[in-house]
Amino acid sequence: MSTTAETIVLLREAIAALERATAGPAPAGELRRVVDAIPGIVDQVRALLAVAERLDAPPGSCSLGWGVCPEHGATLVTAAGRSRCTVCGTTWDHDREDRHCREPAAFLLGAAPVCRGHAVAAPTRARLTPLDTVT
Repeated sequence: MSTTAETIVLLREAIAALERATAGPAPAGELRRVVDAIPGIVDQVRALLAVAERLDAPPGSCSLGWGVCPEHGATLVTAAGRSRCTVCGTTWDHDREDRHCREPAAFLLGAAPVCRGHAVAAPTRARLTPLDTVT
């Protein structure tokens, strides 16, 4: 039996392999039908990955399914699998935007626990409550 972290790695590898399978020239006939089904399979594997990442999130972490800069919010650009904050220049050796946020929750956005970065990125009219004031 594999751990959640191992499952996450396997799901990411499956997504990459499926995407590589559709990158080449279009095959003909029966194989074409198989290749045409791959994007739908990738979507299903990504949904499984999101569930696995939520299960693997540390207790008390942000509940949102995408990462942000912990200080500046929605300021990331990602290329070649690396993310960078356009404000502070901090870089991460992975696609932070495409992974479940693992930062510690600091606020409630409505009823959802969110980190400081997601709170910064929230609309100005959003109801944010610091977690230290919640009883």
